[in-house]
Amino acid sequence: MLKDLRTILFRFIILLVFQVVVLNHLHIGGYFNPYVYVWFILFLPYRIHPSLLLLLSFLTGIVVDLFSGTLGMHAFACVVTGYVRYLMLKSATATEHDRGRFPSMRKAGFKWFFHYTASLVIVHHLCLFMAESADFGDLPSALLRAMCSAVLTVAFILACEILFSESA
Repeated sequence: MLKDLRTILFRFIILLVFQVVVLNHLHIGGYFNPYVYVWFILFLPYRIHPSLLLLLSFLTGIVVDLFSGTLGMHAFACVVTGYVRYLMLKSATATEHDRGRFPSMRKAGFKWFFHYTASLVIVHHLCLFMAESADFGDLPSALLRAMCSAVLTVAFILACEILFSESA
């Protein structure tokens, strides 16, 4: 349990520092903005209590908001993502024993992990960019930015899963 807590805390700090210091300043063509801090929410243990999941999701988003000046948009997107993650894993057929303690490509397989990651990143990015635009006239641009950024974010998460996954 203590090892899990250290792993969670380490990933929280690394992802948020990387997001705030590096990725918040990376805007490719105005449409590609990687938000890989969402990986923290995706990586939380399978059996985390729903209240703790939502609290950690909120804290993750509010920290990014504080450093981005976005007035709760990241917190909103993270809480929705945490809730959808809970519903998604609640309805999953595989058990925790089959997949390990934490979601990972190595334990769950590429197909499941890709679906899991892509679905939640898209939910997060749609919530974030729709809240950011707050104007139906800007809807096509917000959707395009959400999808382009989601592709970049998913690619980064998958690459990191492949590069940094624990060996068996």
